Amino acid sequence: MKAKMTLLLSALLIMTAPVFAEITTSGEFVFGINESDSEYEEVFDTADLIFTGSSAEGYAEVVIGLDLTYVDTDPSDAEEQLSEEIIDELYATLDVTGAAGIESPVGVSLIAGKTSFEPEGYLGEVRAYTVDDVINVESTKNAYLGLGLTLMDTVNVIFGIDPDMGESDISYTDGSSDEVDGLRNMFVGLNGSFGIVKAELYYNFTEEDVYGGDVVCENSVIGDSYTAFGGDVLADLGVMTLGAGFEYNDYTEETRYGVGARTGILDRSDMGLSFAGSTETDFEEENAKTMEMGFDANYAVTEAFKVYGGLLLKDLEELDEDDMVGYEISASYTFKEDVTAYVGYVTEGSGMNAQGDVNEDSVFFVLSAAF
Repeated sequence: MKAKMTLLLSALLIMTAPVFAEITTSGEFVFGINESDSEYEEVFDTADLIFTGSSAEGYAEVVIGLDLTYVDTDPSDAEEQLSEEIIDELYATLDVTGAAGIESPVGVSLIAGKTSFEPEGYLGEVRAYTVDDVINVESTKNAYLGLGLTLMDTVNVIFGIDPDMGESDISYTDGSSDEVDGLRNMFVGLNGSFGIVKAELYYNFTEEDVYGGDVVCENSVIGDSYTAFGGDVLADLGVMTLGAGFEYNDYTEETRYGVGARTGILDRSDMGLSFAGSTETDFEEENAKTMEMGFDANYAVTEAFKVYGGLLLKDLEELDEDDMVGYEISASYTFKEDVTAYVGYVTEGSGMNAQGDVNEDSVFFVLSAAF
């Protein structure tokens, strides 16, 4: 039923396209190859195509986002794959106060459709080489109703909720099943800019049974709910940008935290240094990372040609020379129309420009394009 509904909405949007004053297209493509002595890996990382239809005054938009990385799969149900995977986003937005001609210190906007919500992730702007993302939460991609408030063009409040709260069956690969109902997904965010400082706080609730109907899940964790909350702050000091943030997840009972700095003080260069860690937890304790440090730098030899270097210390509390250090050495060349090629060498378990899971020390090649 959900698949047919999404296809119906898509058809309606296509038929109503002539009423849009402007239709724009944007997208991104990233493909990589990693090759070691014993392994060859192709990584079709990103293939997004986004169509945006805008009204004459710009107060209303309809967005269709396609994730074409699913095209090369062999689905058992092509209709379900089209609606649930390839059609990644399908939603409409409305600037309520603008459309109504209301001049107010509080701007109101609405959103409805298939999408997701996530924090701004300011700390990521200064995150250095392969240090884990501290701000890591994202609401599950699903149907949402959302509300946005803008206060004095400075503070933004975002609220999104999955309106489906009815009963649904969920099946696990071990043969067991559950019946769930109630709140599935909810996101609340608060962010703003204050001079040289940007900051945010957020809260996310996710019920892992988000698909509706009878679904076979890959592991027994699916079906459990979790909440996460956190915040981060970024300060642009001119010669240097500093950031800090944290995130708590009640399912793993873990708090992630980190700090970072990035500077372009040297001509034609950019350098970053980050620390990230987490509190001790019994959840997958053998895979827990306590504290790591990353450093990276790049230098623009010409406007089109860059060289990169990155170093990662994977565990600052238990230094082990066998697996402590990860690094990448690479170079890139940017052609016209924002097409960039990367080539380099990367060690196991790390990556800056390299794509995918680097399972062994590898030579890599990446081609990316944005439009």
